Amino acid sequence: MNTMTALVKADFIKLFSLKKTLLLFGIITMGFALLPQMLLFSFAVALYGLLYTALAYDDSNGAYYWYGTLPVNRRQIFQSKYLFALAMILLLILITGLLSTLSSLVTGNASPEALLISMIIAVTGGMTFTAITLPLTLCLGSAKSRIYALILYIGCFAAMGQVDHAWLEAISRIPWFAFPFLPLLFLGSCLLLALGYVWGIGRYCRKEFKAE
Repeated sequence: MNTMTALVKADFIKLFSLKKTLLLFGIITMGFALLPQMLLFSFAVALYGLLYTALAYDDSNGAYYWYGTLPVNRRQIFQSKYLFALAMILLLILITGLLSTLSSLVTGNASPEALLISMIIAVTGGMTFTAITLPLTLCLGSAKSRIYALILYIGCFAAMGQVDHAWLEAISRIPWFAFPFLPLLFLGSCLLLALGYVWGIGRYCRKEFKAE
């Protein structure tokens, strides 16, 4: 097992150790994801709760001092957090997408176009949220970055719970929305993620860890 894989695995182990938190967000995610029109909202709640919880866990338990005893450098730690976040986005969109698909098939309200658009918007929003929140949290600490993360969360995701499924079905039929608007939106979030990485990694590598 290489170093990066081990660091990402360690983040998942830390997350799974928080059984009550994991159970709470798991129930919320599954409950909302069973309603196709709430896929975006369920994804947003799970991503914010689980990703931010994992990052805050490191701060509250002095994990960064523990990292200093390992044969890893700060660049690898920073990169592993990004890989962990991307893995979380992929895992959550697969889970919420699968639950919403099964629910749609059972109720007879299946709309592949609307579901696909919901998933693309969710991933794009998740990457945008990660692009800004992750470097801020790693560089400032979870306590100082909490207010920025909350404001961004509200801005990116709060309205998702109000998105009407019929509205998604309607816009899925607009030719220019599916292409090129959605691909450009996704590419924009990828660019923002890359910029956040470039901005954050230099600052993180120079950061002095202090007890908060």
